[in-house]
Amino acid sequence: MKNRMLIAFGFVAATALLSLYYREGLPAGVPIHFNAAGVANGWAPKNQALILFPAVTLFLFLIYLAAIVINSNPKYWTRKLKKPVSDEALERLIRQSQKVLDFVFLVILSMFLYLHWATMRIALGQMKSIVPGIWIFLGILFAGMPFLIIRTVALQYRVLREPKKPTGPTKT
Repeated sequence: MKNRMLIAFGFVAATALLSLYYREGLPAGVPIHFNAAGVANGWAPKNQALILFPAVTLFLFLIYLAAIVINSNPKYWTRKLKKPVSDEALERLIRQSQKVLDFVFLVILSMFLYLHWATMRIALGQMKSIVPGIWIFLGILFAGMPFLIIRTVALQYRVLREPKKPTGPTKT
């Protein structure tokens, strides 16, 4: 869990470092909103834009931490399953759902880091649009999610069909 948090926090730090790196050269107005074609159509003062992406990334990081804590709590799963399962089966479910969380948040945090970088480059006139990069991240996210959800639901189905193994000493 510690490695997951360090990696996720690395995205927060990278976003803040990008703001610091680009701070001096940016014009007074920086794009913060884009239309469907990926062209900037909303602008904000430089200081607000430089704080916006690190703040959003920090907020996403905090959501990720909360999701890790909730997901790793066996009480969450035992209430959700509504049927007793073995400790080993419960661990398998927790590991699989953590893979889903890791994938989703890794892609989303990567996408926000890309968006911040692209926004700074658009403000400097070095790029015209956030396309095609944004579509690559969205494609990865929406292509991977069905696979991971199906694996998680299938595992949950298998776990619920398994007989519960005794966890304590057996009486003879």
